[in-house]
Amino acid sequence: SSDLFGKEKSVEGDFDLRFNKNSGQLQFENIHIKISNQPFILSGKFDLTGSNPQFSLNIHTNKILYDFAKKLLPPKIDSSLSIVNLDKKLDAEATISGPLRGGQPLILISWKVENSTLITPFLTFEHATFGGNFTNEAAKDSAHDDANSQITLNHFSAKWNELPVTSNNINILNLVTPLLTCDLQSSFSLSDLNTLLGSEAIELKSGTGTIDLTYKGPLEKNTQSNSFINGNVAFHDGTLLYAPRNVEMKNVNGKLIFKNSDVFVESLQCVVLNNK
Repeated sequence: SSDLFGKEKSVEGDFDLRFNKNSGQLQFENIHIKISNQPFILSGKFDLTGSNPQFSLNIHTNKILYDFAKKLLPPKIDSSLSIVNLDKKLDAEATISGPLRGGQPLILISWKVENSTLITPFLTFEHATFGGNFTNEAAKDSAHDDANSQITLNHFSAKWNELPVTSNNINILNLVTPLLTCDLQSSFSLSDLNTLLGSEAIELKSGTGTIDLTYKGPLEKNTQSNSFINGNVAFHDGTLLYAPRNVEMKNVNGKLIFKNSDVFVESLQCVVLNNK
């Protein structure tokens, strides 16, 4: 079947299985195997009798490549998780449970990764450290499919174009038409923006900035009416040089407010040629 886990992967191991005659259940705990030479620890139980036999399987591994981990899953889940990509190895654990006689099982996957490059449809982050999980049952007691799946990242810290960024929660819901919700915070020196701006006319020489934003919208086909940014971007005690006239703006302070599709300049002040 195309929905098999670990399809066409070699499995090696030396382990014991236990069969309970009273319950008709096959069990094993903390057995060590290798799948395509990647070590895993497995625990599980399988009903071998009864009218509606069930199974549950717990899998744990350390230092596994994200791309290889995805390929151990059924193609649909592999495709869904390909929304993001990581270049460093991670620690991962998965629980798979459900009926033995057909039907999609419940899948819960969690992972931790440190100092990785994270590639997303929007941005690429460097030195990313975070925890995360995947489930195909975002809404309880509903179908175990892509529409009911979600990817969640938490305790996120990284750098984007050398700016330090953090997020408490990044959530991608409904992997058929993915919807992204997230928060984003950053505190930085204004001079760190010079490379990002790439301007020959304007140079940020000193000062600090802060970002505190939330976003909600689709990963694809996002428009002004279906994507929402809320929060603010502020800058403090800045010094800006306008190179063509060699004019400095000093004591630059201001705040931009984002409300859904609108941007408001709440305050903006500076000193130019001793004029406030």
